Amino acid sequence: MLQTTVGIIGIQGKYGQWLKTKMEKLGHDVIGSDLLTDLSNRQVVEQAQVVVFSVPPRVTCDVIREVAPFSNESQLWLDITSLKTGPMEAMLTSSANIIGLHPMCAPTDANWKGQTVVFCERNERCTSNWKQWTTNLLLELEAQIKFASPEDHDVAVAFVQVLPHFNTLVTAAVLRKLNAEVADTLQYTSPFYRIVFSLMGRILAQNPDLYFDIQTLNPYTLQVLNVLEDEARDLREIIRTGDREKFMAKFQSSKRHFGEKAIKSGFDLFEVLNQTLVDWTPEYTLVLNSIQDRIGVLARCLVILAKYGINLTALRTEKRKKPGHCRFVIGIDKKTDNPFVREAVDRITEEIPTVSI
Repeated sequence: MLQTTVGIIGIQGKYGQWLKTKMEKLGHDVIGSDLLTDLSNRQVVEQAQVVVFSVPPRVTCDVIREVAPFSNESQLWLDITSLKTGPMEAMLTSSANIIGLHPMCAPTDANWKGQTVVFCERNERCTSNWKQWTTNLLLELEAQIKFASPEDHDVAVAFVQVLPHFNTLVTAAVLRKLNAEVADTLQYTSPFYRIVFSLMGRILAQNPDLYFDIQTLNPYTLQVLNVLEDEARDLREIIRTGDREKFMAKFQSSKRHFGEKAIKSGFDLFEVLNQTLVDWTPEYTLVLNSIQDRIGVLARCLVILAKYGINLTALRTEKRKKPGHCRFVIGIDKKTDNPFVREAVDRITEEIPTVSI
């Protein structure tokens, strides 16, 4: 990949910092601007060959238009916001090559492995060299690339972001208004309902401004929510009247619309998630921390567990933020307070000083 100077507008935000780290690891020089930086947005545009807009969706178009006069036709401009039509129209006011990206994930993972990044372009405004550079960047970060027009993207995210986020926020609000004790409620849950509750936790743990923008800026939001309101009202009436025939008809109609392939895919994924939650039950999970990410460390731990008759039910290795540090999350067939498990852990920490529990 061609090494270049990358300028990130919004560099102090979570995604700005994430991108800075990734770009530097790939050998690029990174500069950036934000509310309290030495460089201004204009200076970043004037000095960078690639300009990335990583600012809140509600200000993206304004920020782009403010610096458009300082662009040049040899540059590449990228935006990574959750909407594409507006930002890409704003970038058309510049002289730069333009591509719209939407990472469908938060900036929490080491890279985009297994994550979808939507790639939007206007064919008349990007050279093949910059398209290839951007594609190579996404491949370096192990992203799953989905090519789409800006308009198709915005329609799709109304279905995959606006609608599920709305339903999740409403569910959380219902629990609040009914004064449900969340901690007590979780004691009644199966793995399925823990997944549902985890979605609420995932959203409520983040910045509400992001979700406000997702709900209010998408031009298709009200169209989707109007249909949702109609369907909710219709289903509520079916339930109120106990109309089994209408319930079955509605259920079967949705089932036909999804189709066997999509239903099977969703069901199979749920079964994997369900079993994963069962395997990671805290009292049956060992977490071992290693300050040396070296070949053979995990194998030595597993040999000791086997000597004490402890079988594995699941296994996951996680990289930690500190270089060389990693964590082994091990599902086992005995509770962690079992005497054999305690002895095995003591043996591991004695024989392998770089590992702790």
